[in-house]
Amino acid sequence: MRIARWMAALAVLAMLAFAAAGCGGSSDSSGGGDDQSSAAADNGAGGDESGANEDSSAGEGSSEESGGEALSKADYIAAADKICAEASAKLDELGEPAGPEDVDEFVEKASQISQDQLEQLRALKAPEGDGEKLSALYDLVDQFTTQASELSGFASEALAAADDPEKLAELQTRATEIGAKVEELSTQAASAATEYGFQECGAN
Repeated sequence: MRIARWMAALAVLAMLAFAAAGCGGSSDSSGGGDDQSSAAADNGAGGDESGANEDSSAGEGSSEESGGEALSKADYIAAADKICAEASAKLDELGEPAGPEDVDEFVEKASQISQDQLEQLRALKAPEGDGEKLSALYDLVDQFTTQASELSGFASEALAAADDPEKLAELQTRATEIGAKVEELSTQAASAATEYGFQECGAN
């Protein structure tokens, strides 16, 4: 889903905040921050998964038990792609954070757009026999949105920790691990969406 592209980019935005905080701190504050970030990103795909399933709603929505008549697959894809296109337009309206101090607000707004999108998708009546497959897809979306939401607050914490090298390094490691997990989940969701036949929802 195209929203995944934005969520995966949040880790990079958070790193900008850490870089800015490091530049404002002592000469030893980052401990080679850029190299450390790259190494953590390469090895952090299996990073902190706390919260990944916290808000996951397996089996909710898109099930054949929900009320209403099941849509044909073509009608379902058209309806879902419309929802995804509207969410993408809202994300485009957000623009990009002007600086590290704007990252937290961007994360909060982008996460809310993603959650609203997910609720609308789950509310659609799934084609007969596809409820379980679609629920699994939306669970992936839910997981990466939850992970991305955890980045909210990291930027301001990093700026506040400019004079605390140990705290800054801890925040940087956590954000890098979450960012790697977000990217992994978003790629999985986009792949599953494309395989099902979505166009707008399958864009990453």
